[in-house]
Amino acid sequence: MFRPPLAPKHRLSGGRVIDAERSFLREDNGWRRIVRSLEIHELACPPGDHDGFVLEPYVRDLARRLRQFLPE
Repeated sequence: MFRPPLAPKHRLSGGRVIDAERSFLREDNGWRRIVRSLEIHELACPPGDHDGFVLEPYVRDLARRLRQFLPE
């Protein structure tokens, strides 16, 4: 999974974390309950910016990281 760094705002009891919009943050974005195996890759972009990592200049980091998984 490719995602931006998390943007925690408040830490709650039980290890729970919320962002500035009071949404719960999960390291795996909730995917581990659905998939058998998950590898998380944090991209070079502003924390919490889920739209920005597909735009310049951050999309270059995504492209560089994706290349390692594609056959030559």
